[in-house]
Amino acid sequence: MIDCGLCPRFYTEGDSRCPGCGGPNFSEKHPSCSILNCCYKMKELEVCSLCNEFSCEKYADIVKIEQDSFVTHKKMFPNLEFIKNNGINTFINEQKIMSKTGKYWYVAGEWFIITINANSYTIITAHKNKA
Repeated sequence: MIDCGLCPRFYTEGDSRCPGCGGPNFSEKHPSCSILNCCYKMKELEVCSLCNEFSCEKYADIVKIEQDSFVTHKKMFPNLEFIKNNGINTFINEQKIMSKTGKYWYVAGEWFIITINANSYTIITAHKNKA
């Protein structure tokens, strides 16, 4: 489970908007997604960590996935383990959403705030949340 809420494409308006895994029209936009095809279509599960075969060959190279430069991939394994141990509803309830003010997106988590340029999707700042 990637952190869709960290990705500006999740909040984009128009055709380039990503609906998130399993969201409306996702399968048309990403027909070769192995997770969608295996987990959702074949096994009718919401996430891979609910599968008896988790963690399978799709996740063989954990280091490569965790070092991916795409920020939403970095917490994939901790998220899947959290869902496996606590359930999907608890995970969803703990997620924070992005907000847009002017030319910036703000992503606020329990312990961090990330500022992203809304035009270039460049991370401007990332710091501890003092709240």
